[in-house]
Amino acid sequence: MKSFLLKLVLVCALGFALRVSAIVLVPTQPVSDFWSYHRRAENLLDVGVYGVRPGRPDATWPPGYPLALAAALRRSGRSLFAAKLLNVSCGVLAVFLAGLLGRRLGGERAGLWTAGIAAVYPRLVLLPCLLASENLFLPLLFLFFLLLALSWSRPRTIGGVGIAIAGGLVLGALALTRSAGYFLFFVWPLAGLLARKSWTKVAAETLVVLLAQHAAMLPWALRNHAVFGTFSFLTSSSGATLYMGNNPRATGEWYSVKADLQQLPGLAGRNWFERDRVFRQEAVRWMRENPGQAARLFAKKLGLMFHEEGIVDMTVNASQAVPAQALPPGAPPGQVVQALPDDHLLKRNPTALAVLRGTVAVGYWLLVVLEIGGALLLLARAIRTGEPVQRAAAGAFLGAALYIAAIGALFHGDPRYRWPANDVLIPVAGLALVKVVSREGGPSGG
Repeated sequence: MKSFLLKLVLVCALGFALRVSAIVLVPTQPVSDFWSYHRRAENLLDVGVYGVRPGRPDATWPPGYPLALAAALRRSGRSLFAAKLLNVSCGVLAVFLAGLLGRRLGGERAGLWTAGIAAVYPRLVLLPCLLASENLFLPLLFLFFLLLALSWSRPRTIGGVGIAIAGGLVLGALALTRSAGYFLFFVWPLAGLLARKSWTKVAAETLVVLLAQHAAMLPWALRNHAVFGTFSFLTSSSGATLYMGNNPRATGEWYSVKADLQQLPGLAGRNWFERDRVFRQEAVRWMRENPGQAARLFAKKLGLMFHEEGIVDMTVNASQAVPAQALPPGAPPGQVVQALPDDHLLKRNPTALAVLRGTVAVGYWLLVVLEIGGALLLLARAIRTGEPVQRAAAGAFLGAALYIAAIGALFHGDPRYRWPANDVLIPVAGLALVKVVSREGGPSGG
């Protein structure tokens, strides 16, 4: 075990070096969604209000990542580089947790290969350049699965309740970072049943998980009730985003639904939570009345999500007109912030940009191949051995990946929605890589 941990720390050091190099060499400025996270963190520090506009609270996105950003900015004197170092720390923690998770899934070699994939995978190396919630979501996701693995591999220990409480608290943090984490609780009873626990034990553990999850999210729901009059554990934008991807004008890609505010009945004079409820109802109604068209649109969005990573354009080519409320007094309107200035190497040199794109694309497709191979190995092992632990592992990892991909395709085809679906299968890819390198499967983990 000591040898494994030492090697794992060395892999983490490699991941740290690559990520620090990325934020130094690609000094991306926050634009679009990433600007919004930054503004929320700054407003929390400046006026104590969670929202993009100073003094105007909102609930468009969950608060987990902006709260972490605010803590980093407070301690560093508002340094953007320090905020990105927070991302680097989250990335290195994800590498470490991925290694531990891979070890539980397939032994020490699988753990090290899993950590190695997480350390060098191009998108994850570039991710700290962006003030994106995925930086925090990924280590929380791996931590949740580590706790889940403890629950299915030790079904008779008296510490099961404690593990379920910890799992629920982490699940709450996941949902407060990205709303898609809210329904991930389903993998807990799924894994428990596949691990052949009794129905009563599975039901009791699931109840504990749900209570702990909602206890962690309760302050957010109380805040929404106090500010908007709506007791909600979620956000005021999920219905609007669902409508964006499911209406007669939907194309599968992002578009602003502001114009639709004038066309949908019952929106005037309502707060955003009430409007969001109307958007959700309209989206569900359209899908129910147009099932064939909705299914075709779902398939299109799923294809768009898996077409490419999308991170190169986010870090290099993105730009944003600065909203008027973000400009200093007297500043002329129409200012544009670019992710990278025009004189940066990646903007001046098409060859350098092509190399970066190619590296990200090759890494992505290699990971997809490894994950497919690892999923087949995992399923075959579960069927061949019939062991409860193997069945639970196959159900939990594959079920979570399918859920994340499906819930993302309900909205629109942004690759960011499916990133966690790939990431949760990195330990599965580690299994396949062990097979490729050693020509034999790693030892089964407990």
